[in-house]
Amino acid sequence: MSDTLLLNANYLPLAVISWRKAFKLISKDKVQVVTEYEDWLIRGSENVPAIIRLRNIVSFTAIVKFSRQNVYIRDRYTCQYCGGRDFPKSVLTFDHILPKSRGGKTNFSNIATACLSCNSKKADKTPEEANMPLIKKPRRPAYIYYAMYKVARTMSHPSWLDYTGVFHERRPSVVD
Repeated sequence: MSDTLLLNANYLPLAVISWRKAFKLISKDKVQVVTEYEDWLIRGSENVPAIIRLRNIVSFTAIVKFSRQNVYIRDRYTCQYCGGRDFPKSVLTFDHILPKSRGGKTNFSNIATACLSCNSKKADKTPEEANMPLIKKPRRPAYIYYAMYKVARTMSHPSWLDYTGVFHERRPSVVD
């Protein structure tokens, strides 16, 4: 219960921030409080905000950096070949769709999450050669999708579900 959900003016999640930072934004009149923690007070009488919303819309072009963790988030910890879900990181692998031995690059558009079994079965072949079609074409995730997923993983307050509900239908059981 130490986090506050920060929404853009259009109610899309931007980030999870500390309650201290939330109070700074409130004191500068940059946000409005949407929901408060009912049972958490500071200074004896002030409720800690659970959700705040910016008064003015903030537009930005944040880019999700390529990393193993961000590929797992993009693919929702699901094997992109067999559709198996909720794998722990120890059972998931990166699969180069066009194998590295054939010039495949390590980037969002050429990497898919695969379980150990599927990665071994596909080996040094393309998905077509291995007769293993991908569930979805890999691409760089949009920042808003990434931010919403990260917010959904934190879930400090039940009201956050109103803004991230789509990401709770298939939540990984093991993430870190």
